[in-house]
Amino acid sequence: MVFTRETDYAVRIVRHLATVTSRTEAKKIAEATDVTLRFALKILSKLVAGGLVRSYKGTQGGYELQKPAAEISLRDIVEIIEGPVTISKCLDQNSDCECQSAGNCKVRRVFGKIADSVNAQLASYTIDQFADD
Repeated sequence: MVFTRETDYAVRIVRHLATVTSRTEAKKIAEATDVTLRFALKILSKLVAGGLVRSYKGTQGGYELQKPAAEISLRDIVEIIEGPVTISKCLDQNSDCECQSAGNCKVRRVFGKIADSVNAQLASYTIDQFADD
């Protein structure tokens, strides 16, 4: 499993916002994170919709974190961009499991444990831990 480039960029953007002390315009965010302005705007839109970033319009507009960096986990960012980390299609709530014994499937239980472990690890790292790099 590999997260998309969009997720990598989203982490960079949120991390950057954690290091600045005031609202920052999208162009400056894009330049500081080496993300094209167009892609940065797309990601910022998702982060705003996901409740991690607040946007302001107008001449004093820009973007800032909606909550402290210590309250934003890698899992929060990944789930906004990628959706829930499920490891296997059969664990996805929106997908029909093709297995005849979904409730008793040992493979499904193992994949569930792995997904739980990955999600716990992602949740254990917060953006403030990366803000000073």
